[in-house]
Amino acid sequence: MIQLPLAVIDTSFWSQCCQVGLVAYLWKAFQRPLLMPSAVHQEIFDVPGPFEDQKACEAALEAGCLFIRDPGILIPRFRSGEQAVLSLAQELKAVALVDDYRPYRYGRDTLGLPIFGVGEWVVNLVDRRLISVAEGQAYVATLAAHGATSPRHLAVVTEQLNRRAEKGENR
Repeated sequence: MIQLPLAVIDTSFWSQCCQVGLVAYLWKAFQRPLLMPSAVHQEIFDVPGPFEDQKACEAALEAGCLFIRDPGILIPRFRSGEQAVLSLAQELKAVALVDDYRPYRYGRDTLGLPIFGVGEWVVNLVDRRLISVAEGQAYVATLAAHGATSPRHLAVVTEQLNRRAEKGENR
């Protein structure tokens, strides 16, 4: 049996997954439970909506798919949720799921973490044959319609998916 990677999720990544319908794939792509620092949980519930994010979070916690865990030491950068995600991922040698550019780059380039933004994670789902190229393209189009992911990042991801489609991969 293949060991799935341990992962720590940030608010932006969670929100994007909820908005475009990717939450179920979190449980297929990463070890259960997915870890969420309490600062991220708080950020999800500090906003008046979208309530789908909050309902999905509570349901995942109740089902044992998500677990609240905080790092021992915080990296003093960025907002509290991003600090906690990067710190816990570093502490546990886990994958960081972060969709904001500056924390993403810092985690990847400075901390050397394995890290995904939502767009590139969609490509990873295609590569792992958890979704088809066409499904990946549809998810990326939905991400673009929501406008929370960088258009430049989405252009790169779209090109990667188009290349896979041209090669006839994972139809």
